[in-house]
Amino acid sequence: MAINNRGVTVTSDISRQLDQFQFTPSSFSTSKVFRDTVYKHFLLEIYGALQVTYASGTPVSDDTSTLSRLINFIKVEAGGDVTLKNVNPWFLHMQSVFATGQFNKRLCDTGAAAIDPDDLTADAKFLYPTTTEFSSFAEAILISFENVLAGEGRPRTWWDTRGLPSANLQLTTAAYSNLLAFGNTAPATYADNDSVFVKITTIETQNVPQNLGFQTWKQTQKTVSASAAGERREEIVRGNFLQGIMFQVRNGSAGTATTDLGKALSNSALKGIQLIINGTQTLQTTSFQDLQNKNRNRYGLNVPYVNDKSILTGIAYMDLLNPLGGEKYGSLSTAQDLRAPMVDMVEVSLDFNSNGTYAVPATVTMMFNEIIKPAGSNSKS
Repeated sequence: MAINNRGVTVTSDISRQLDQFQFTPSSFSTSKVFRDTVYKHFLLEIYGALQVTYASGTPVSDDTSTLSRLINFIKVEAGGDVTLKNVNPWFLHMQSVFATGQFNKRLCDTGAAAIDPDDLTADAKFLYPTTTEFSSFAEAILISFENVLAGEGRPRTWWDTRGLPSANLQLTTAAYSNLLAFGNTAPATYADNDSVFVKITTIETQNVPQNLGFQTWKQTQKTVSASAAGERREEIVRGNFLQGIMFQVRNGSAGTATTDLGKALSNSALKGIQLIINGTQTLQTTSFQDLQNKNRNRYGLNVPYVNDKSILTGIAYMDLLNPLGGEKYGSLSTAQDLRAPMVDMVEVSLDFNSNGTYAVPATVTMMFNEIIKPAGSNSKS
């Protein structure tokens, strides 16, 4: 039972600031994680302002900006040899959409002077200002250890850091020019005036007994590309329990110097998807758009199209959990067992559309939600 320095028993969740630092483009940053607690989530926010100058052209940002274009990867490690997370933040944004029906904070506005992050009110990706003016932004994501895409069993993946020899959160950052959409060639330069920061806050639970044997919710990703229409098979993760796969699809368009059409998120590049075990046993057969429709219905998503795009464009989630009681989210105990000796190969078959409106090479990035049971555990619960 947690007790503060006045002797008051703490029964609620608590939050602490894990780290806050100035953003450095094209670098690595590592934050040491407190090793005295059990985590549900980290809240990561990037905020600040950029002064942008361009003598010609029409700079336009990629649809996944701002945070996902400035931070390429988020990696969480335990004990120096266990990877819990190693993914692009856009997947975590979309995970929150599936879990809550809401998009996380993503604010941006432009003007002749920088705007305080607390005064921003416009929901937007990164907006390019008139040359020499400022783009101010604030965007946040939730890095979850509590399994927000599960119903029964959701707390079983809390992250217990007590007794770990080390625990770290690492960010791989990109240059400010990565905000531009692919193929956009506006010669923009960026001055951050030491005003862009990253803040990481914890959400921790209390009164958890020692040695409960939590499971690990591992999230990693893999990208494949196709230079022609047709089917290709790709070997994916095995050896653990598979909860689901999130797909992000981009077309291969080179784009233009004045638009955000290059390598844009696409609903038409990928036609069919199959999940296959041991070369012959098919667990899932679906089309990409049918999977999106299933996501809308199962999670109650209201994602209208605006200017031919929705927040779900290019994204679909193959959920392998079974909602045993008819609830929205499935039981963690129903994650698919992919351990040896019964399973020696797991593949995803990707059928790239021969009739869709897109250019090659199209790419598909898959985020895998795996569940790792404690050593010695043979049960599915």
